[in-house]
Formats: sequence, structure tokens, C-alpha cells
Amino acid sequence: MSNMRDIKRKIKSVKNTQQITKAMNLVSTSKLQRMRARLRETRPYYVEMQNTLKNIIACSNKNDLPFLKQRKSGKTLVIAITGDKGLCGGYNSNVIKEAMSIINSRSNVEVLAFGDKGLEYFKSKGITPRRYVTGVSDKPSYEDVLEISNYALYEYARGEASEVLLCYTVFNSPISQEVKTVKILPIEGDVDDIQRSTKDNKSNMQFEPSAEAVFKYIVPKYVNALIYGALIEAATCELSARSTSMDNATKNAEERINDMTVLYNRIRQGTITQEITEIVAGANAI
Repeated sequence: MSNMRDIKRKIKSVKNTQQITKAMNLVSTSKLQRMRARLRETRPYYVEMQNTLKNIIACSNKNDLPFLKQRKSGKTLVIAITGDKGLCGGYNSNVIKEAMSIINSRSNVEVLAFGDKGLEYFKSKGITPRRYVTGVSDKPSYEDVLEISNYALYEYARGEASEVLLCYTVFNSPISQEVKTVKILPIEGDVDDIQRSTKDNKSNMQFEPSAEAVFKYIVPKYVNALIYGALIEAATCELSARSTSMDNATKNAEERINDMTVLYNRIRQGTITQEITEIVAGANAI
């Protein structure tokens, strides 16, 4: 009887957990639909920003554009975007693993972090992020990126940083997300290739007061847009991962409940059979 009570208690406990995971799945799915709509609206903006930069580079003297120069010395700024909450499978750990591989491969690295999970992990490893932003992973806004992006631009502009890297998760589909590292500064790509590929546009574009001045003005906005777009991508991936994780947890709970119910019925049937056998044996003895 004690064993049956234990199984019954476990079944009740798993059912309670199943209700929680099912509710979390529904909430994550609802938020995911809204975040995917924001992602569709945001992507064209920073893609067009990249194309504009290419056109400016094509119309400029590359030696006059400081954000294109490769530097051999200086620190590496690593911007890592994680979530503020768990229960989303390997989403956070995958980004942290990517960031740590960069940190371990370089001698002079400074970390800038988005999200509580990344902040907690880096601190546990003795790495204190120079700048960090938390509590924004579920509702990111453009203003949330300004503190970190302005710091990265300032450090790069004054020559303290040799490169700025961004680690985040790209949303491909609800079942496919990919951790990616993007070099924000210096601007990636071969400048000569960019100038050759866009030479047809040179005659159609004019910049006032000059292409170099426009380039210097637009680069900060490009960096802000890139980080903001990465925040939206990461938020979409986090919600998708949590929805999938909670759906799997709900299904696993259902299987566990079924297995324990079968076991409970088997023990109960055995107990009833034993009692009947004892009654019959007692009656025959009389």
C-alpha cells in the first residue's frame, strides 16, 4: 500500500509540473508570433544599412575611412547576447560556449554582455563584463543597445580596441537556430571587392558634404542597427527554444504519467488478486 501511495503522489506531482510546462509553452508560442513579426520588420532595415555602407565605400577613398583600417594591436571587444531566463534548452549555453572560445583564443579581451545568464556565467569564471544590460531579452528596444554600442564605438575610435565582435543566435526557423559571430568593427569584407562590385552605382550616387563625412555619420547608426537586429534575432530564438523545450517537457510528462499509471494499476491488480487468494484459502480451510 505504501508503494501505491508513493506512485499516486508522484503521478500528482508530474501532473502539476505538466500543467506548468503546458502554460509556459502556450505563453512562449504567443510571444514568439509577435517577436517574429518584429523580426520581419527589422531585418530589411539593417540589411539596407549594410548596402548603403557598401555604396559609400565604393564612392570613397578607403584610406580616408578609419572604421575600415585593420589594427594589429589593441583589445578585442566581445558582445555576447544571452537570455535573462532559463528553461530554453541549450540556447544560452551555446552562445556562452561561442563567446568563451573567442575569449580563450585571445590574450586581451573585454566582454560586453546582454542578459542575466551570460552575466552570471562570466562572473562565475572570474570575468567581469565592462558593460552589461539585463532584463531586456523578452522586449528589446533600440534604446537598450545604446550604452554598449556607444562604448564599443568610443573604444574603437580612440584606438583602444582593435576589433568588435558580436556573438548571438540567428533565427532560421522554429526548429533551426544558429549561433553566429559577426565582426562589427572594422567593417568586414575586402574593400577592393566592394568597390569593384558596386562600381556601376558610383555615377548614380552623390553625397553631401562628402562620402567620407556621410560614412563617419552613418557608421554609428550601422553599429546600433546591427546590435539591435541581433537582439531581435536572439529574442526570437530564445522564445522559440523555450517553446520547443516546454513542448518536449509536456510530452515527456505525459509519457511519465502513463508509465506510472500502468505500474500503479499493475500493483493494484496484484494486491486485489492476492487478497482474493487469501480469502479463498481461508474459506477452504474452514
